[in-house]
Amino acid sequence: MKADLSSYANRTRFKNRLIKISLLLLLILILLFPSEAFAGARNGLLLWWDTLLPTLLPFMIISNLIVKLRITKLLSTLLYPIFRWFIPISRDGCYSVFIGFLAGYPVGAKTTADLRQNRVICTKEAQMLCAFCNNASPMFVLSYITAIQLSSPKLGVPLLIILYLSSYLSAMIWYKFISKKDSTILPRLKATATEDKLVTTSPKFEFTMLDEAILSAFEVVTKVGGYIVLFSVLASFITNLPVPYKTPIPYITGVIEITTGIHNISCLPISTDMKLVSIAAITAFGGLSGFAQTKSVISGCNLSSAHYLICKIISTGIAIVLALGYVFFF
Repeated sequence: MKADLSSYANRTRFKNRLIKISLLLLLILILLFPSEAFAGARNGLLLWWDTLLPTLLPFMIISNLIVKLRITKLLSTLLYPIFRWFIPISRDGCYSVFIGFLAGYPVGAKTTADLRQNRVICTKEAQMLCAFCNNASPMFVLSYITAIQLSSPKLGVPLLIILYLSSYLSAMIWYKFISKKDSTILPRLKATATEDKLVTTSPKFEFTMLDEAILSAFEVVTKVGGYIVLFSVLASFITNLPVPYKTPIPYITGVIEITTGIHNISCLPISTDMKLVSIAAITAFGGLSGFAQTKSVISGCNLSSAHYLICKIISTGIAIVLALGYVFFF
């Protein structure tokens, strides 16, 4: 027991030191290369202001109210007879899948966290749904990736299938195997009896609920914007590195922030097939920016970001295999 505590303390100290050193290095880079920092911050802010803010804010306000008022039952009644055949899900959890697949990052995780925080679904189901329904939105895949960056709209549906199937398979692998094993690396996914005692009553509408929903939505969208700006600045620094061999740089920026990475990969002098495989991989992972956004919205509701990260890594591997299969056989 003492050895486990000592190992945990050492890992915590190492992580804290690494974060502090990284922040100092980022500050130094901003001071030394202000033009690259400005370009990255501008790109991040434009993405947030032009796309995410008008898309996510009204969506999150309405979704928060729907969860608080338990209107999820109406939609879940229609979806549950279909979903229950291929995923271990409750009726109320169906709403999270519907909204997550419709709106994309990080609405899927935020909706799941809201359901868990309001004790509508249990912890294990919430953890599984967080990995399953927190993906790139269909509009992002069909418009930005395939139509604009790859200039091949016909690849939209195959890429969507690859991404959603890889997400589903990784969530099922987690649910069937990883969640049931004790690990010294991953935190144990455990909730108290009180936390997993689900609420079944439907509260009445009050304007305080609307106020809370608006404030919560603004808080989440603002956090998301902050993460996008920071990771866009970091991606800008990496893109402009003065190195002779620049081929790995687009892939590195994709691991950091997928929008910048997808654009950089689409500009590489490689075949469209290989671009598709590379973009499928980084989109399935979601980037470190997407991970940070997800970690932010699920904090405070007993969900593990480490378990989520493991699912996304598995999803990335599966997406690569599926994309290669599509390229070679279709």
